[in-house]
Amino acid sequence: DNTYAYYYHLRKNSSTVSVGDNVTAGQMIGLAGSSGNSSDAHLHFEPGQIVNNQWVKRDPWNGTYNTLPSLWQNQAQYVGDDALKVYDIGVYTVLSAGGNINSIPWSMIKERLTEPVNFGYYEAKIGVFMQFQSKSGESFVLEIRRPDNTLWTSTGGTVNTKCQYAWYLWNWTFNINPPVYGTWYIRILKNNVELKRQNFQVALLTRYSPRFKPVAGKSFRRKNIIQRDTLRVEKFGSSLPVTYTLLGPPANVTLVNDSIVTIGTNWNQPQVSYYFRVEARLGNTSSDMRDTFYYHLVDTTHNFTGVTNINTEIPGNYFLDQNYPNPFNPATNIRFGLPHGSFVKIIIYDISGKEVSAVLKTQLGAGNYELQWNAGELASGVYFYRLETDDVNIVKKMILVK
Repeated sequence: DNTYAYYYHLRKNSSTVSVGDNVTAGQMIGLAGSSGNSSDAHLHFEPGQIVNNQWVKRDPWNGTYNTLPSLWQNQAQYVGDDALKVYDIGVYTVLSAGGNINSIPWSMIKERLTEPVNFGYYEAKIGVFMQFQSKSGESFVLEIRRPDNTLWTSTGGTVNTKCQYAWYLWNWTFNINPPVYGTWYIRILKNNVELKRQNFQVALLTRYSPRFKPVAGKSFRRKNIIQRDTLRVEKFGSSLPVTYTLLGPPANVTLVNDSIVTIGTNWNQPQVSYYFRVEARLGNTSSDMRDTFYYHLVDTTHNFTGVTNINTEIPGNYFLDQNYPNPFNPATNIRFGLPHGSFVKIIIYDISGKEVSAVLKTQLGAGNYELQWNAGELASGVYFYRLETDDVNIVKKMILVK
């Protein structure tokens, strides 16, 4: 109909389509990001058409300021005038704020200030951040409470302008004497109703888990050359070594020299998008001293979903069959059915409940489907696979034997 929709600032290398491809509703075309001339991660899409050789934008919403028909299949309610909504709150230290708690670069705030695993009672200052959306004139109260629920300090505020994505930062002197160890908490209230709460641990010494930089993951597209990416974490003064572990990588991805992810040229993933994780562990420590980083591999020479519609029948209910073969080494097949269209995830977990592979994340229509999962270099043992849709979660067990 001579109209266009431009998509800008997608995460670098994350585009899952090529020039000339047809796309359908619900199909992923890329990941939201902040590439190019962009100050924040966001989704920028711009409908319109060319009139007299000039680009003319078209507001897709119908409303007070645009009486043209809506371009949305199902137009959502405008959220810009919603009441105060708190997305996140947390604590930080002088060290995790860059050394000067009163002058923190916005780049650090947008990458999310690092919260300590334990907040040491000797810390001179305690910082609190709040990420929120609000209309103008909304008032709130922030409280910090001790483990026995008694109030340690509080402050109030009123949002003086409409904010669709904003931050507030506070800090206080933290010279508690005698020390009060245990689980403290921060909370945000509006009209005496709690909107958000976050616990934090006060202990003798401050401890930090390793922190991947950048915080978000990375995407890589198929190339006929070997690609490499060096893993980086912040340790906040710790002398303990960092150990990296690949979780659910495809066969062409390996870890060399302890910290370099190498992506070879033998791309054999079953679908356009493949996801795996890297875990960073600080020394021989517990699970709270770890961080996870996500990789997204894109190979547009493959089928978009990697699944096969095995027949034309529509099942009456959702189902997830037992994988076959089972036990298996290293590949196995998974069949499932959808009585109607849905966004579908198939996730693999190890015996501890840790995600090791995101096999499928896509929109599918009603039908019976089959896909193959290759365990690659994962160790022998019991694994679980989960079918997750808009309506159901079904989990089954499988056994990898090498």
